[in-house]
Amino acid sequence: MSVFSRVLGNLSVGTKLSLGFGLVLLFTLGVAVTAFHSLGVLQARSEQSRVEASIKTLILQARIAEKEFALSLASQPMQQVRGAIDGLSRQLDLGRDDSAGQAAMRSVASVYLEQFLGHADSLRQAREARLRMQALAQTAGDSFTLLFLDHLDALNAQLEQDISPSIEQMVVLEQIATLRDKLVTLRDSELYYSLDGEERYRDDWEMSMTDLLSAMQALDLGDQVQTSLKGARNALDEPNRAGQRAAGPGRSAADTGYCE
Repeated sequence: MSVFSRVLGNLSVGTKLSLGFGLVLLFTLGVAVTAFHSLGVLQARSEQSRVEASIKTLILQARIAEKEFALSLASQPMQQVRGAIDGLSRQLDLGRDDSAGQAAMRSVASVYLEQFLGHADSLRQAREARLRMQALAQTAGDSFTLLFLDHLDALNAQLEQDISPSIEQMVVLEQIATLRDKLVTLRDSELYYSLDGEERYRDDWEMSMTDLLSAMQALDLGDQVQTSLKGARNALDEPNRAGQRAAGPGRSAADTGYCE
């Protein structure tokens, strides 16, 4: 018989019962402590999951508002993006675990908001540039039409005096008539570049602009119609200078204001 058995045999019944109850109580306390610890871990994980789900929702809201802004360029989607990023920052600040991951997320959210605001500004500038170029092209087109009508009136006046138009005058009339066609080609190149942004469309735009300006320069007209031609040149001068400035390093579409 072992020593432990002899010791237990020498104990009274009451001592044995007390020892048994003490061991049971000790095991019960151990189970309770383990259960409370597990419950705390479960609650912490649940809270972390809730925060992560809230962060994902805010990120999704920011992305949706970003796309809405790209389509409408309205102020409300921009404010929604700001609100989503601010909410994301607050959620990160409320987090109990101030880890390197949360610090990285704060930094990324700040950079995203800064880049979005820059992107939004570029989109608005692009829209303003397109509207401005549309108005300038309309002014140039009206000047071409007025120029054509002025030259046609001059030829009709000659016919009323029984003076037949010369070949040179007819050639000039034909050249004036092609100016609007060249302007349409220019606008097509601008549209393709604004939709696609490829360099070949920009090159087409530059060639069309050069061709149009050369055709205007080659016209030999009298002083009575130079005003219309001057107005067209002035209207085309601004987009031409913008194109020259945008031909620098990188030839960024955002700098030209032609594409989104």
